[in-house]
Amino acid sequence: IDTKQASVEALALFARAGLPLDPVQIYETVELRKIHEIKAAELACSRATEENFERLREILKASEERIAAGEGLAKEDREFHLEIVRATKNGVFHNICSVYYLMGEQRLPIYFNDLERSMRSHAEHIQIYEALLRRDGNLAQALMSAHLQGAESYWKGIIEGRWTEPKSAALERA
Repeated sequence: IDTKQASVEALALFARAGLPLDPVQIYETVELRKIHEIKAAELACSRATEENFERLREILKASEERIAAGEGLAKEDREFHLEIVRATKNGVFHNICSVYYLMGEQRLPIYFNDLERSMRSHAEHIQIYEALLRRDGNLAQALMSAHLQGAESYWKGIIEGRWTEPKSAALERA
């Protein structure tokens, strides 16, 4: 299957089926995520309801519990980011961003297998939440940009060959 010319929806299906995506496509997906989620953070500042803030608080609490148990934040990370997109009150925007997480379903647990990375991500989520709560669009955008830079750098490192896959992840696929 040539995934180079596939639609975003098809790439999500390939990823869910366990077909490997080209590392460049993964990086490009993170790049798109970054563009969309920075704007989502800005829009959420003016549109988020108390229901959105309550849901974000629940996700942050679940994240703390996962970290305390020594577990990664793959599920909570996805929920946190998609709740911010949901807070934009734009259903099409939410559907588009949901596809990015379908594409990353197999990779997020590997990314968050590093407890230190999960802890850092959680701390950044708290800062983003606080900016949203203050309805500070500029700060929320800046924090989201910095937050997603970590994922972008991680995948760029893989593409450029500066990263080696943990043995456990390689064994799972063998």
